[in-house]
Amino acid sequence: MEKSQRIEYMGMSLFVIGLLGILLFFYMAYLLFVNQGILGFAAGSDAATGFFTYLARITLPLVTLLVVGGVSLLIASKGIEVYSSAVEKNP
Repeated sequence: MEKSQRIEYMGMSLFVIGLLGILLFFYMAYLLFVNQGILGFAAGSDAATGFFTYLARITLPLVTLLVVGGVSLLIASKGIEVYSSAVEKNP
């Protein structure tokens, strides 16, 4: 196997890993919106504690979703870039 073919395979592998990350992103988003417990206050807590608990339970999953989605998109785009550079060098 020559070097350009290995680079093409590496680019395709990076792209597939990025796509799997994007699928993970959509699965996490699905779980976030299906979980009904995330939308309510904790039982038996006062309003201030309940509000901050609510804010943390909403903010942390959304930040995690943004990080996973962003990193996955970067990995997939890097895979496309690596693959296309290998194909351009050896048509």
